[in-house]
Amino acid sequence: MSTEAERMSISLQASIRRYLEKYPDAADSPEGIRQWWLTEELRMTPTEKLDQALMVMVISGEMQLNILPDGTELYARSVST
Repeated sequence: MSTEAERMSISLQASIRRYLEKYPDAADSPEGIRQWWLTEELRMTPTEKLDQALMVMVISGEMQLNILPDGTELYARSVST
């Protein structure tokens, strides 16, 4: 990952963490996260970059990913955090 990509991922993760501090029971799709969880300046982030940041948080155990019967990805704070 390039330095610019790393900075973007860190910024996205920080914005998501801030949202989850305010709303610890929140759960949403990537598009919902983009619209409601991210700061205004991050809302135009390419989908691929947001997906990468979310996966980093899932792999680290900070977030969990549930796939609904219709295929929708739903992200939420991990129960263990």
